[in-house]
Order: sequence, then C-alpha cells, then structure tokens
Amino acid sequence: LGGGIAGCAAAAEAAAAGRSALLVERRPVTGWELTWAHAPEFSDGSGKLYSALREKLEKCGATTDGRVDPATATIVLDQVLADLGVEMLLYAQPLRLVVEDGQAQAAAIATKSGQHVLRGKVFVDATENGLFWGHACDAPAVRSRFSTYMWVPDNKVERVGFGEAGPAQYIKLRPGVFSSSLELAFELDNATIIDARLALPDVLKKVRESGDLPAEAIVTHTAPELLPISVARQVGSPGEAHPETSNLFGAGQWLIGYSMPEEVCAELSAWGSQAGESAAKAAASLSEPKGVPVPAQVAPPHRECDVLVAGAGTAGALAGIAAARRGKKTVLLEAGNCPGGIGTSGGIHMYYCGFSGGLQDEVDKRCEKLTPLFAPAEKYRGFHPEAKKMALEAMLAESGAEVRYGTMLVGAVSEEQPGLARAGDDAIRVISEAVAASSSGGASWKARVFIDSTGDADLAAWAGAKSI
Repeated sequence: LGGGIAGCAAAAEAAAAGRSALLVERRPVTGWELTWAHAPEFSDGSGKLYSALREKLEKCGATTDGRVDPATATIVLDQVLADLGVEMLLYAQPLRLVVEDGQAQAAAIATKSGQHVLRGKVFVDATENGLFWGHACDAPAVRSRFSTYMWVPDNKVERVGFGEAGPAQYIKLRPGVFSSSLELAFELDNATIIDARLALPDVLKKVRESGDLPAEAIVTHTAPELLPISVARQVGSPGEAHPETSNLFGAGQWLIGYSMPEEVCAELSAWGSQAGESAAKAAASLSEPKGVPVPAQVAPPHRECDVLVAGAGTAGALAGIAAARRGKKTVLLEAGNCPGGIGTSGGIHMYYCGFSGGLQDEVDKRCEKLTPLFAPAEKYRGFHPEAKKMALEAMLAESGAEVRYGTMLVGAVSEEQPGLARAGDDAIRVISEAVAASSSGGASWKARVFIDSTGDADLAAWAGAKSI
C-alpha cells in the first residue's frame, strides 16, 4: 500500500520469492521520491529493485555517478516492476485496513470509480505518512528539498553557496545526467509544495543575477512534489510485523526519520526490501484471506466550506480565485499536484480559441511578468507552462482559497428535489456532500455551492447527472 521507492522494493522482493504482489499507488507514477520529487541520487542501494533498475538505467545512459534522470526513471521503473512480476494499480488511494483478531483481512481503497476491497494474506504499509501503522502525520516534512530542471547549452556549472531567498535555503546548481541538463535545487523547513513554488521566482532571480547560470537557460520542468528529508518518525523496524497486526509490515521514510537527500532512495530501497522479504515469508504460512465485506463510507472527518471546487485546472483555479476574492470560504480539491491542468502539467502552452478579458487577462499578465525568469524571450511562444503554474499558485494564495492537492473525488451524496422538476422531467437533484480521498484517508465535504471542474465531470456523474 503505497508505491514509493520503499513500496516498489517490497513488492519486488515478494514477487522474487514467488508471491503475487500488487502495488497500490495514488499517483500516476511509481517511485515518486525519485521520479516526481527528483531525489538527487540513487546509489549504494540494495535488493532486487535497485540492482534491476540500475542495470536498466545504465543501458539507456540515464545515470552517472549515482545521479539519475527523473523523467527517464519514470518510464524505466515501470518496466522494471513489470519485468519483476509486480502488478500495479495506479490512481488508487488506500483508505483503511479491515482487521479481525489481530490480522488484516482486507484493504479498502478508493478510485474515481468509487471504493473497492482488496484482500491479501500480508500487507505492507509503504504510504508516505504511515497511514495504517500508527498515527499518520499530515503536517509538512520538517525539512524537504525542491528541484527544478533546466536546458542549458553546456552543463559544466556547479555551485553551492547562493545563500537564501525567502524560505529557500541551501540553493545549489549542479549538472544533470545529460550534457544539456542542469538542476537547480533548494531546501525548505516545514513547507508544502505551494510554499516551494511561491519561493521559486525569487530563487531564479537570485541565480540569474549571480551570473553563474547561462543566459540561454530554459526551465524545462519543476518537481511535482517535495522530497522529504526529515519527517516525524514512528516506532518500528523494517522486517518486523506491527505489534498489534501480525500480518502488517512497514516501510517508509516515517520509520527512518532523517536522511541526507543523496541517501533517501538508497535507504528506502533497503528498508522496503527487508519488509518485502519478511512479508513473503509470512505469506507462506498464512491461509487465504476471508471474504470480508467493506461497505463504502462517507467517512469522518466531515468538513465544510461555502464553495467547493472539484478540480483545479485552468477553469477550476479561476473559479476558486473568483469565489475566494468575494469573501467566500473556498476549497479546491485537486487529484494532481498543481493548478492549471493540461496548460501547466500537460505543457500545452498556447490558447487555441476563446476570449480575452477578466481573470484570464490577469493570469496572462502575471505569467508574462514571470516568464523572463524561466526562459529568454526568444526561446518560447505562447506562455511558459511553469510560469503559469507559479502565477496561478500565487493568485490562489492571495485570494485566500484553500487548495488540497493529491485529493481525489470518489463519490457524492445528492437528494431529489421533486418540486424543482419541470413537467415530464426527472426530479432535479441537489448535492449535499462530496466524498474525497487523499493520503490522510477519506473525508466528506459539505458546501453551499459545488463547482465541477474535473476533466470528466466526475462530481456531476456521482450526483446522478445524465450524459449523452
């Protein structure tokens, strides 16, 4: 349960031992610490996953001196897991374990199609916050690292010692794996990905003004997530079962506490491998799990706001900004990790059609002002996707809207309002609650008004709306 490096390593060991292994991950990628949080190195690791991944990365020239290209690793890691016989279930958020007589029987998970049950002999909690192990911590990491990659004509640049820029500390430039790739990274204390993005323009300004960064440098992409370096530690050891649940093992940064950025992946792979080996041994002596019904829940906590926006793409982000600026308590639930949808994370950097005016003009002006920090004027057309991401993030923060990333809409509660129906039509329905799932589990949201800005009209579908 959890498809980071530790979860991948655990699944790889279980599969190598002849057990059927399923990796359940809420993101669309595996090994997020390496692929999405841009861990600076993956060297001196151990276990089946590390050796297979290193061999494949070396064959395609995507690693040097322990450093790994995150974009290439995203593709290669999925291939490695498939080769090792690990099955993957992505876009699936683990919610809770069903435990009977000190033994886990099933795990409830949520996807955009609702809640489901997965039965298994043994479970490994490899979630990023130890959701099933003890007291999951939802607070930001005590210390974390943020990374940005750039294209440069020549990456023979390496400097540490830019000082600080707002909350950003230990700003450094270092060569990437490829000759035209350069990484800019910095660290933050008790910060979220929103804090990191809001700090990035000042960091870029400082680095460009230093003269160490080539004038032609173009920001190609930023890390979708922060890399946790220091987190609240829970009690436990890899390879040892949970003290109250005999077939539950743990593997995650929350069992380590602190790691150097260069050692995060190596330590996670080692701990995950130990958990996977122990899980495979335990599975050999256990009988098939019982058929345990797990009903769908509109689970606590129950939260409330004035306006709930499902989806923080271009439309959802602007809807949230507009509502919040009018003094309404506004919450945006976004399954991804940034605002702007396909215009930012999808890299579609031009408008095909539409009209100017209103908030969109403000977004464009802010984006235009930020863009010189991200690329020289002659090196881009339309808008820079990363600059637009930062502009939207800043506008959302200034408006007072609350944005919850990594939060998937998984259901809704609606009621018929017969008196509102027209003659011959079905009764109109009114939404009372939206059900969501995130790394902290399930929750339901009540609001006075709901806005569906999801890519597939998920909220409308859950509320019973018809489609053609």
